[in-house]
Amino acid sequence: MASSDVFRSKIGSKYPKQEIEDRQLQLKAELTSLKRKGGNTQCFDCGVADVTWASPKLGTFLCVTCSDIHRAAGAHITCVKNFSTYLWSPDEVAMMRLVGNDRAKDLYRSSAPLSWSPHDSKERKVQLCTQLYGNATAQRASAEMITAATAASASPAPNPSQGFKAPAGKSPAGAPNWFEDWSSPRDEDPKVAQKSVDLLGDLLDLQPVLQKAGAVEADVFLQQGYVDVVKAPAVEKFHNELAGVFDNKCQQTVAQPARCAMQMANKEDNDFWTSVNWDDLMK
Repeated sequence: MASSDVFRSKIGSKYPKQEIEDRQLQLKAELTSLKRKGGNTQCFDCGVADVTWASPKLGTFLCVTCSDIHRAAGAHITCVKNFSTYLWSPDEVAMMRLVGNDRAKDLYRSSAPLSWSPHDSKERKVQLCTQLYGNATAQRASAEMITAATAASASPAPNPSQGFKAPAGKSPAGAPNWFEDWSSPRDEDPKVAQKSVDLLGDLLDLQPVLQKAGAVEADVFLQQGYVDVVKAPAVEKFHNELAGVFDNKCQQTVAQPARCAMQMANKEDNDFWTSVNWDDLMK
């Protein structure tokens, strides 16, 4: 790979330049979010409300004036980058995320509210910057955070579309979860329509279980997720048809057909006993 195709970050990592360019939208979106959190909204060194620059080596958010002070102090101590005009790499963004202005106070200047006054001369600011960030303790803290940021940026980001699990407590322990795959239905998924059709059969299969449950148990049974509340347009007509099969007075809601199933099962038992002519049987 030619040197022109390689991007070297301010804290030492190398990346294919095309990869860095392709990820700028994502990386800068995270930087924008970080700039709005806590102490990151003000320059770490002088406290003014301007954070258009940063020191990736220190993990601090800076104003344009203080960025010039860091540049004058030397790259062996610190470095600076503008959020808009520069390309940012994953390890640099990770450094800004892991440190930030609030944590940087403990790392670099726990005994002072600011590094210097905005009214100090440039010479004074450069002197203070060299003393504050060039000492062995500060450089060791910076190196440790860079190592952590590099490791964090090397870990693959989790893919929310893979390995999805339904929320805990969706179904009682040991119980089948017929609706687990419905937890986040998507219109573009062709399987959703088929699962909508299967809903009628699933609810009918619940009848023997619901028949054995008391009223309180049935309420818990429904609320705990054996029959989940699924909002999918293709399912609605099956809910309504099912409610009509069991009891035309049943409300046509997602959970109601299952309750009607239990009521219908109990109704069938009652009809059997009330239909028997006991006088004839006792003769």
